[in-house]
Amino acid sequence: MNDLTLFDQKNIKSSNIGAIILAAGQSSRMGKNKALLPINNKTFIEEEINLFHDFGIDKIVVVTGYNTEEIHRVISSEQVMEIHNPDPSRGMFSSVCLGVKHIASMCDAFFVLPVDIPLIRNCTLKLVLETWLNDRSRIIIPTFENQRGHPPLFPSSVAEKLLSWDGKNGLQGFLENYKTHIVEVFTPNEYMLLDVDTPQDYEIIKNSINYLSVPNLKECFALLQYYSVSHKIKTHSKLVALLAETIAKSLNEKGLNINPDIVKAAGLLHDIVRYEENHDVKGAKILNDLGFIEVADAIRNHMDMCIKDSDPITPAEIVFIADKYTLEESFIDIEKRYHLKIEKYEKDAEIKCSIENKLKCALKSKERIEKQIGMSINSLLSSIGYNIK
Repeated sequence: MNDLTLFDQKNIKSSNIGAIILAAGQSSRMGKNKALLPINNKTFIEEEINLFHDFGIDKIVVVTGYNTEEIHRVISSEQVMEIHNPDPSRGMFSSVCLGVKHIASMCDAFFVLPVDIPLIRNCTLKLVLETWLNDRSRIIIPTFENQRGHPPLFPSSVAEKLLSWDGKNGLQGFLENYKTHIVEVFTPNEYMLLDVDTPQDYEIIKNSINYLSVPNLKECFALLQYYSVSHKIKTHSKLVALLAETIAKSLNEKGLNINPDIVKAAGLLHDIVRYEENHDVKGAKILNDLGFIEVADAIRNHMDMCIKDSDPITPAEIVFIADKYTLEESFIDIEKRYHLKIEKYEKDAEIKCSIENKLKCALKSKERIEKQIGMSINSLLSSIGYNIK
């Protein structure tokens, strides 16, 4: 297992990477030009161009076909090369080949992305590129739950083979024929599997765009699996997530504005590297590097936290208190939890004093939250069917 925190952004420019965006299709099933569908105050094609530009890629080829003029009007001010496919009815592979002919000589490797897959996280590009940097002869394909996604990265050294492929079964046929040249890399990005063929698909994409900054449940569990988190820690983390989400929703009912998806994800992932030294900081770094910044902030201090009375209640404080209420695989009264530790170190005055101070901080957070929600956390747990040890 490779650590997901090793990537250095400086590697992008020095690696001379390009990108091909395939936008030549007719969009017959969709009924509208997919490249120009609006999303996130932009169009699909603009979203993908921005994705690559933001990643540091400046060699971008856009292959158009059926809707060349419409697309040109939208992207004419963008720093991209527009290539027209005069006969897009030959299929997507013909557009791939046109893009490869124009870009392969300009870069060391290139991404290939269909325009109807707009929800690609920056971390997907990072993980694919990092894998390629370890073996520049390979084709790198991102995966999620053992399904191949987009965009794959092709070394320019395979361009000649790709261009000489007879086209049978298109790009998939080429990849199947050269499967010994492929390396798959896990990436926590379920959305890279979502393409848009119908209006129903488009609705799913529109509803998903606002969640890119927070891993969904499938992505959280995929990360736990990737890091080989034990069943015991997973069970503990699920309970922390449950309590944290319940607290967040209760606070929101009283007028606060806490994102329950952030605290749920943070609860699930707070112990992602539980048995490593400084696991809270290390786990936060992993999530921060993946672009899940708000979730990283919520777990960075889950071991110990001392809040000022004037501080607002944050996802970090909620995850902290939910974790303190969860001992291994069950909920426990927070004072009982700390007193068990105090008894353990009864003869070590320094450690005992430290634990007592941590208890005071935890009780302050507990009281702040309970005051806001108008009930004890013990009662809140009872209301969702859980008893305290």
